[in-house]
Order: sequence, then C-alpha cells, then structure tokens
Amino acid sequence: MILPNHVGRCWARALFCTFPVIFGILLLERIQHELPELLRGSVGLRAIAFYFLLLLPSLIPLALPVSFFVGTLLSLGRLRRDGEIVAMRCGGVRLLTMTRFLWIGGFCGALLLQLLIFTLLPVTESKLQEFTEALKAQRPALRRGERQLRNVTYDGRDTGRLWLVGELDLETDEARRIGIYACGKEGIVDRGIHAPSGRYREGRWLLDGVRGQIGGANFLDLREDPEVMALCQRRIRSLSPAKLALILKHIPRRDPARAAYATGYHMALSGCWSCFIALFCAIPFATAGPRAGPLATAAKAVIALLLFYFLVSCCQALGAGGRVPPVLAAWLPNGLFLLYGLFLMARAR
Repeated sequence: MILPNHVGRCWARALFCTFPVIFGILLLERIQHELPELLRGSVGLRAIAFYFLLLLPSLIPLALPVSFFVGTLLSLGRLRRDGEIVAMRCGGVRLLTMTRFLWIGGFCGALLLQLLIFTLLPVTESKLQEFTEALKAQRPALRRGERQLRNVTYDGRDTGRLWLVGELDLETDEARRIGIYACGKEGIVDRGIHAPSGRYREGRWLLDGVRGQIGGANFLDLREDPEVMALCQRRIRSLSPAKLALILKHIPRRDPARAAYATGYHMALSGCWSCFIALFCAIPFATAGPRAGPLATAAKAVIALLLFYFLVSCCQALGAGGRVPPVLAAWLPNGLFLLYGLFLMARAR
C-alpha cells in the first residue's frame, strides 16, 4: 500500500496544480471572446460578473479530462525519470497496482462530470441563453423570467401540427396569439386555425375564439405538452439527458430532426467517461521505457489527445446530420481510444 499511496499523492499534487491552469486558460479565452460584446451592450459590472459566474460550470467538462491527462503525464513522467517506476516494477509491483488510486480518481471524476451534466449545467446554460437573448434584444439582462417565452415555434412531428405561439407562460400553462397549422407528409402547410388565447388543462389545450379552417374531426384534440414546446426552443447543449429523453419521446424515429437530439443525449452520457479514457492513454505514455525521451513521449501524448477531440467533433457532426447512428457517433471515439489504451497498457506491462 505504501508505493501506490506514494504514486497517488504525486498524481494528486500534479492534478491540483494542472486543473487551475487549464481552467484559467479556458476562462481567459472565453473572457477575451465574450467581454467585448458584453461591453458593447452597456451591461453593468455586476451583470458581467454574474454572466461569467454562470459560465464557470460549463468549463469543467472541458478542463477536467485534459487535467487528468496532463497531470498523469507530469506525475508519472517525473517518477519514471527519477527511476522510481523502474524500481517498483523490478520489485514485482504491477502497473495496475501502482496506479490504483489513479483509477479511483478517474471513477470519481466520471461521477463528478455525470452530476454536472445531469443537474447543474442545464440550469446555467438556460440562464446563459436567456441572458444572451436579452442582450441581443437590447433589454436589461434577466428581466423576464425563464418561464415566460415569446415567439415560440413548435413542429409537432408526431401529430402533424405546426404551432406558432406569440406568448407562452409555463407558470400558468396559458398562451396568447396561437396559430396551429396542419402539415402534410411533405411538410407543406395546407390549413390552420387561429385563437387569441388558450390554456393547457388536464393534458389538453382549450382554445378561445377559434377561427380558420379545421382539418378533420380530431384536429382540435390538442395534447401537445407546453413543457416540451419550451424545451425545443433551447439549444441542445443546454438540455440535460433527462430533458433530451423527454423530447425524443415526441419525435418519430424516422424524423430527420431526431438525430440531433439523440446525438446530444448519447454524447452527454459518453462524455462522463472521458476521464477514464484520458488515464488509459496517459499512463502507458508516462511509464514508457527509459529509451523514450520526455519530449517524444509528450509529443505522442498531445497528438493522441488532439486526435481524440477531433474524432469526437467529427462523430458529433456526423451523428447530428443523420449520417451515422447517434449511438455509434457518441460512443465510437471512446471505444476506439479505449481499445488503443488497452493495447498500450498491454505493451507497458
């Protein structure tokens, strides 16, 4: 237990030194990109501070896996250069045994990312989107509650109805200036109705003063959930996996729009395990033989990391565009680099 504890302490120190640096670099990049626009919008210092406070949680899923990767390279690389890795392996200590606390840390990092992605990030992303929309509309930021939406467009693919709502209040489940149109198989609007107001009660919409052409006896059997309407107005990255799963229930499987939401759902699940993937690739690189120079080892590790994120971006774009099944697009990068990491681990043993 003494040797694994020593390796774990060295790794923890490197991780705690690496994470603030990488997190700070990402934050400075966002400040450089976002601050000029905020200043042009005549936003006060308190609102700017609140905006970047909301931005902080979204940087953790980016900084934590990279910190795991870099921290592992630095800590185990130093132990290898000092000859401690060689001494432990000559003493019969296996690579998995000496790095046991790294794997425990990777598991804890995966749980932390899962907690962030499922709970905190959707809330902060929603408020960031509201802040940005208020700024673009030249209104004081965060004046209007997020439960009141304007100019809502909802394409009910499962019911064949297109909704255009002027105002939607999610607190009272009431709407004003409602337009509902029937869409054919080609997506062409051929008839519709209008109502000045309506309310959602007991799973059904009740409209006031309906006028227009009604298509069929069941056209006014309106059961579209206002919560789902509101969720479809938000960016996919701001939705939690539970909200994405709720939207997917209302989109037919053959609908092309389903691919983007399904890809976002599976990407959120697969992203939680990026810390494990970082360890699988970093540990073999850091514990390479004495003939491998530190510069060559670091170059190979950085290339592998860049290749992983490039593959994630490509698969995400292909999955959202419907070119690749969403499950395959989300889990393919993790699967490939997991196999690559297992191969490197087998060689290192």
